[in-house]
Amino acid sequence: MVDTVDAQSLLGASIVFIDFSHETGFTPCSLSQVLRVCGFEDVKVFGERPVPYDMKSSLRAGLWWIVDKLLKCYMSVERGTGRGMWQYEKIFEPRIFAIGQKLDG
Repeated sequence: MVDTVDAQSLLGASIVFIDFSHETGFTPCSLSQVLRVCGFEDVKVFGERPVPYDMKSSLRAGLWWIVDKLLKCYMSVERGTGRGMWQYEKIFEPRIFAIGQKLDG
């Protein structure tokens, strides 16, 4: 499993490059590409969504659901759907996780 900042999120670039030691930012698509080049297959990338555990966090999770849908709608209008690199899942959470199966050999 890999855990990193999502450079595609609204504030992703500012989070990735807040520390000079960060040399590369990853989007869900680019992280998937890197893992495949490194010999992983069946790569899946997920965003870290807010977890509802009380009233305040439930409100945050609900608001995030709305913001996520609005961002996905905006991206569909701006870039279209289903062509090239834009066919991948649009993930806007500030942190992303990737898992994959390592190929033998």
